[in-house]
Amino acid sequence: MEADTEPSTLLIVDDDAVDRETIRRALESAVPDSPIDQAGESEAALNKLRRREYLAAFVDYRLPGRSGLELLQQVRREGLTTPVIILTGYGDELLAVEVLKAGAADYLPKSHLAPDRILMCLESAKALARGRIRPCRLDRLTGREREVMNLLVTGKSNKQVASELGISRRTVESHRAHIMEKLEAGSLAELVRCVLQAGPQGLSPP
Repeated sequence: MEADTEPSTLLIVDDDAVDRETIRRALESAVPDSPIDQAGESEAALNKLRRREYLAAFVDYRLPGRSGLELLQQVRREGLTTPVIILTGYGDELLAVEVLKAGAADYLPKSHLAPDRILMCLESAKALARGRIRPCRLDRLTGREREVMNLLVTGKSNKQVASELGISRRTVESHRAHIMEKLEAGSLAELVRCVLQAGPQGLSPP
């Protein structure tokens, strides 16, 4: 592969053959021109990632042996450049924050394998790979929005944020929408990356 050629092949890493097929069909629907490679466990995936760069690797969180998170951490330790998107069987914001802080490009529940969501993940992966991350303008937020954001990026749900701050869930949802708009974040993944990019001040009190 030419050094200046952008990779187009996708990698699926999942030990369940049925899930691999479901993911493959979803990826083919979203990006029909991208070849798809597969691996059934972490070591095979790591060997593939060492040999070539992929457009993105869709990795199941609950792999046997070395988990998806541990595979991600190894990929980062070795300086491998393929963006990793972590897949799980259910939505879990706390887990999402954990894998994003470990360096995942995005997080995707297997129940959300719609083409538009896959394309959003791939856009995040491309932006991360190219280093095209927008500056995090935390100064745009009000004090209350900073409080809400600080809790959201630790993995708390809207309901948990509402309880902790003594406000209604609907108010949290409104603050969350304003936060995402002001910081130009299209997903929780982008919001977490924005805060991580801001460094220690990102989670400092408003």
